[in-house]
Amino acid sequence: MLPVCTPAARLSLLSLSKGEASVVYADKAYNDYEIEDLLAEVEHIRLLPVRKKNSRRPLSASARYLQSYYRKRVEMAGSQSMGCFPNRFMRSGLRDST
Repeated sequence: MLPVCTPAARLSLLSLSKGEASVVYADKAYNDYEIEDLLAEVEHIRLLPVRKKNSRRPLSASARYLQSYYRKRVEMAGSQSMGCFPNRFMRSGLRDST
């Protein structure tokens, strides 16, 4: 059985080979201050997840705008690429005629 792993814990397992002072915008699921601090201290990566309004670490209005802008672009690209695939995948091969 695999251990339960939150999205923020999975993020810490990834090798994020970004340049110095990189910024990674993330979804609400990545709101983990410990992982955020660890990435900033060790990897010099600034993790900016979508925050709740009453967060202890609120984001600026410009950061919130960038998050929503790029999130919409990513979601639109994902939905457009799904149009390239069929709605259902049919099983191919010979059927047993018994």
